[in-house]
This record gives sequence, structure tokens and C-alpha cells, in this order.
Amino acid sequence: MTVPTLIATIGHAPQVVTRALDWLLQPDQEPNLAHVVLVHTRSYNPDRSHWPSFEHFTAYLTAHYGISVQLAPIQDRAGRTIFDTNSVAEAELTFNTVFNVVRELKRERRRLHGLMAGGRKNMIIYMMLAAQLLFHEDDRLWHLFSEPERITPHAPDESTLVEIPVFQLATTMPMMHALIVESHDPAAAMRLYRREVTPNQLRKLQAFYYEGCDEADREILRLAYRGMSNEQIGNIVGLSGSRVSGRISEMALRFYTPQYGGVLRNATEGAVRPKHVRQPFLDALRPLLRGL
Repeated sequence: MTVPTLIATIGHAPQVVTRALDWLLQPDQEPNLAHVVLVHTRSYNPDRSHWPSFEHFTAYLTAHYGISVQLAPIQDRAGRTIFDTNSVAEAELTFNTVFNVVRELKRERRRLHGLMAGGRKNMIIYMMLAAQLLFHEDDRLWHLFSEPERITPHAPDESTLVEIPVFQLATTMPMMHALIVESHDPAAAMRLYRREVTPNQLRKLQAFYYEGCDEADREILRLAYRGMSNEQIGNIVGLSGSRVSGRISEMALRFYTPQYGGVLRNATEGAVRPKHVRQPFLDALRPLLRGL
């Protein structure tokens, strides 16, 4: 069963969430909405909020609306929640967090309502980008017209949600969409797409990886690209080191030999199978493997 869910970024004015919920929970909108996901930093200013702390705010959502609340803190690689999104690195962490949260919710078959009204401008932009990459036709993206400086949690006469059109890249740019959606680091995947691969090359790489390799092959390739030895890979996938080596060689044969399904022959002029195949083969697949 599809669970209607609101996902919102939170800044210094969390009352945008309660005002959005007041509008969405109307009988002619999404009265069955039962779950809220909040993407947030450690920054919270009680002087600009109705609630003295972030914890009081989340408790109010549960008590007042009877809905479940899921927190999605923006964390650095050490697992620490960042204070704000003032630097390039923090902005990239923010995009990755928003993207991965939306992706997991869609994998759970949630019908999403994205709110573009809370947090810094980059957080709002990343919500829009995540929607373009991941939203389905029945998902909705909203902007709240209200006065956030007023700290009252409810302002029905002054608050309106307006739907924002979503340009779905899954249908208009399927190759870029596939590359980015499979990555846990979408910011890096987008840079890679722009700088290092043409649409034609990406199409051929994806055809080889997803159609010419089974799931076991793909797992071996991902682990090999991370620098693991054949023996280390074998311990993970349940094969001997020699069998892992053999499977990599078999994949390389398909990659470099057109008669054996080597769909990449035309990706570069004059492609030939190198004598020592492992590293050149992995390097050639880098636009896919780097983000997986």
C-alpha cells in the first residue's frame, strides 16, 4: 500500500512544515498523509520558532497531527551532523542526503510530497533536483506562500501551497538518470557525467554492464574497482581467487571482442584487447563503477 509522505528540509523557520501540513491534510488534498521526513542540520534558532528546541518541534508534529516523524540529519563522513551548509563540501553533503533519502522513500513505494520552503536556498534547490531525478508521476513538489517570520505554527488564512512542475529526467535523459540514480554519491556522479563520458559512450557502457553481465559479475566488478584482490573478492562472493580472475577475464573478452558481445567496440576507435587486461578493463568502466 502506498504511504503518502511529506519530505521537507528544515532551517530556522520550522513552522513552514506545520503550515504545509495544515494545507495538505485538508479533505480534498492528502488527508491520509501519515509520515513526515525532516532533512536537517544542527542549526536551530528558538527566537525564530514557536518551539524552544528542535525536539519540541518534532514532538509537536506527532502529538498534534498523529503522524510519524523520521529524522534525516545531514552528516559528514564521520557521522557527525553538520551545523550549517555554508561551504561547498557541506552543500554537497546536503545534496547527497536529500537525494538518498528521496531515493530510499521511492524504493519503499512512497507517494511523496516534497516541500520547497525550509532551510537555506541550496537545500531547496537540491530538493528540486532530487525531485527531477527521482519523482514519479503521482508525486508532488510544493512551494509554500506564507510569512515565515511569524512564528505561529498555524496561519491558514495566510498560507497556500502551490504545486511546482517537475521536469522528470528519467524520461528525458534516461542515460544520465541511470548513472546518477545508482550512485550513493550523486554529486560525484553528476560531475563524472559532465566531464568524462559522452551520451553515446554511456549508453554502450550501460548496455555492457546491465545487459552483458549478471549480478555476480557486477558485484565482482564493483569490488575489483575498489582495489580488492581476487582472493578478497572471492571471500565475499563465495568463489576461489582463480575463479574470480577467470570471470574478470571472461568479462573483458566480451568487452573487447565484438563477436563475443563486446558492445563497446565502437566507443573508441581502434579498441583492442590489451595484453594485461584487468586494469585497462576496469578503467574503461570507470564512469559506471566510480559511483557505485
